[in-house]
Amino acid sequence: MLSIFFRMCDYASVRWPGLFARDKRGVTTIEYAILASGLAILIYSLIAEGGEFSNTINSVFKRVTELIEPDDGTGNQ
Repeated sequence: MLSIFFRMCDYASVRWPGLFARDKRGVTTIEYAILASGLAILIYSLIAEGGEFSNTINSVFKRVTELIEPDDGTGNQ
């Protein structure tokens, strides 16, 4: 009985890796998940508070606001 168990284990150890190597289901899903997580990290790093992109956008909006509504020095705009 024990020898049958060992023969089954030997068969499974030889047979199963080949089955998993040929099975391509889910590969595209994993690739898309990796791409999505990379894009999420990139977007977060661009728009996060204190990031270079965020600082640049804030300075552009501040400059546009100053050009539209110039400060007359009295504190009243």
